Amino acid sequence: MLIRVEYRDGHFDMVKPAVLKQHLRADAIMKFWRNHAWVHADYSPLREEMSTRYAGSERRQMAA
Repeated sequence: MLIRVEYRDGHFDMVKPAVLKQHLRADAIMKFWRNHAWVHADYSPLREEMSTRYAGSERRQMAA
């Protein structure tokens, strides 16, 4: 599967998900297409950022 991206210099490309991650880490991507809308790398929540471990209190009951 290829993902449509717009680089910071304004040109568009189609890249594989692994390449997208590399470019996002290098801050080379301005936005990319996800399912039905553009995701802006500067201010849209990215899945990698959202996957951090929950830091709140544990509310589930422990098994007996």
